Amino acid sequence: MSFPEYKEIEDPLLAYIYTNGGEQYQVKSSESYNPLANYFGLSEDDREKTRNELFGDGKSEKAWSNRVQWARKSLNDYGYLDREVARGIWKLSGLGVNAAKTIFSKYEYFHPVPEETTKATDIEPPERVEANIYRILRDTALARQLKKLHDDQCQLCGKAIRISEQKNYSEAHHIKPLGGDHRGLDIKENIIVLCPDHHVQCDYGAIKLSLLGINSIPGHRISQEFIDYHNVNIYNKTV
Repeated sequence: MSFPEYKEIEDPLLAYIYTNGGEQYQVKSSESYNPLANYFGLSEDDREKTRNELFGDGKSEKAWSNRVQWARKSLNDYGYLDREVARGIWKLSGLGVNAAKTIFSKYEYFHPVPEETTKATDIEPPERVEANIYRILRDTALARQLKKLHDDQCQLCGKAIRISEQKNYSEAHHIKPLGGDHRGLDIKENIIVLCPDHHVQCDYGAIKLSLLGINSIPGHRISQEFIDYHNVNIYNKTV
């Protein structure tokens, strides 16, 4: 993993505060580190590494929080942050709000999920309701968000199916299936955007998956945990 430079963090941090800071455009600094780490695809181990481990500067401070703080300092130097707020609060100034408006559309990853769909994005296994058989309630809004993020391009072959002049088609596949004994999670890390051909092949275990063969972009990082599950429990097995 390439640890991001603080300059790379400035715009995502600005967009995060703008899209998640409510009417006051403010967030708690302590609640900002993980969403930004998720955006850059940092592992849990990366988030816990000290400055000394990564940069050899003898400091025991966590390297990731230090990098984010440096990005915050830059935003402050640009005049994008309100300096008259309590410690631990990052609030955009009027200048910061205007700057954020010019870039926030590029950072859809941070846009809040509509309230009516938030239950489906919880980390708990998806809810089941009984109606003769069990039907898993999938979060279609999450699938649509990821397909839009990838411009409907298959993450295995790069193919996007054109169905009209204005619209492409792709499918969202849960790598660790939601149903049966699998009980996978309906989260971004367990979803891959595919063309119909590769979707069928993944469903029936006809192909093995590797992170090296999956096209990834900022804002969507697939977990190795689910890749391993597919290769052990789905690949080459009867479905």
